[in-house]
Amino acid sequence: MISHLPLLTFEIFACLCVILVGVWVTFNGTVDGVLSWKKGDVNKFNYHPLFMIIGFVFFMGHGLIAFKVMPFTHRVKKYLHAGLNAVAALCVIVGTVAIFQFHHEQGYTDFNSIHSWLGMICLILLAAQVMPTHVIYSTPSTPGWA
Repeated sequence: MISHLPLLTFEIFACLCVILVGVWVTFNGTVDGVLSWKKGDVNKFNYHPLFMIIGFVFFMGHGLIAFKVMPFTHRVKKYLHAGLNAVAALCVIVGTVAIFQFHHEQGYTDFNSIHSWLGMICLILLAAQVMPTHVIYSTPSTPGWA
């Protein structure tokens, strides 16, 4: 029997991360708004921390624990895992595009901090993991398809 304490702990911390970053983004915005995708608007930056936390911590975290705690069949857990990680990847892509556009529109250079270099390394490693596993597990002729 799996203890529910680790799941409850994860849920509390994942939700707390999203809430705290959401509050920070709310108070980081200008008077014109908290989130804006308008060209040249400084609030475009706020999409980056918000979507990175939602993607990496919330959705990817849930995707990682989907196999252990969900009381479904293996096939359902597999699709749940894939779906949650796909949503996480979309959130991470939105956060990455937002920061690149923000830097470009504000005239900042990219990759001038350890944060940006480590972030790009994480994205490359994530893509290097996702692409081959997607091919292996979504192709009916491979052993891992079942």
